[in-house]
Amino acid sequence: LVSDWSSDVCSSDLNSSTGLTGMDFNTPLIPVSPVDELGRKTLPPERSFCSVDGDSLVVSALKKADREDAIVLRVFEMHGDTVRTSVRFLGEERSVRTANLLEEDIPGAATKVLKVAPFEITTIKVKVP
Repeated sequence: LVSDWSSDVCSSDLNSSTGLTGMDFNTPLIPVSPVDELGRKTLPPERSFCSVDGDSLVVSALKKADREDAIVLRVFEMHGDTVRTSVRFLGEERSVRTANLLEEDIPGAATKVLKVAPFEITTIKVKVP
């Protein structure tokens, strides 16, 4: 029997970073290095692939859309706050469209500001050139 465990000092505030620390421990980043001509391209020393603002917003999934040239992001709000944020993809602020779990667009215009309600799970699509 092998067991991993971790302890963390935190405040009694429910909005502390304890949940994020637990997610970091339970789902570590797994780097992947391609071995082909794509791997020969240089990358800047520091740059975020995808980012959203807000300490209570978590990106839980990122994938290519099944039926179009877009990236699908699934985010959720974990502290009970309403969050308004921009979505940056490859260093640029992008327009997003909300979608359902089947990746079908929800009626409405594309927007530069994503609004996530308290404890809401939101699926969005980001068009990529």
